[in-house]
Amino acid sequence: MKTPVRYRGPYVYSSGRCIGRKFMTVYYDDGSKGTTLYSRYLMQTHLGRRLERHETVDHVNEDKSDDRVENFQLLTIGENIAKSTQLRRPTRWYEFECPICKAVVRKPLRQVEHNRKQCKTGPYCSRKCARAWQIKNCPPTRRGPVAQRQEASVLETEQ
Repeated sequence: MKTPVRYRGPYVYSSGRCIGRKFMTVYYDDGSKGTTLYSRYLMQTHLGRRLERHETVDHVNEDKSDDRVENFQLLTIGENIAKSTQLRRPTRWYEFECPICKAVVRKPLRQVEHNRKQCKTGPYCSRKCARAWQIKNCPPTRRGPVAQRQEASVLETEQ
């Protein structure tokens, strides 16, 4: 593994998608060089170890120019994506009553909206209730033994 010998920077990017982000030039013991984010360099220095590939440095207050160590948190790539997605697009909720079991349910709007646009029935609280509606209202077709057992159990619970 290459060992960093010295660092130069930080340099601020003035063009491209990384405008305003600070980078460091890293010189390695084998004579090669590379770049790293300044926030990543500061976190490595603070922890006293190199960060793994799956670890990212996240700015808690979302201000990329605030490079205080107190403003950093270490997240996995998946956690960082989930956090930034939630900040950009907060979840909107849809509350409804299931037509089969009459339970009041709250689901994310994106799960319900797709079916409503396609003029499908529902929404239902679960797949079990959706299947019960389908068995009750749709004409029978060629179904296997598993579907027939499901139909029998649904009809028994209704009576």
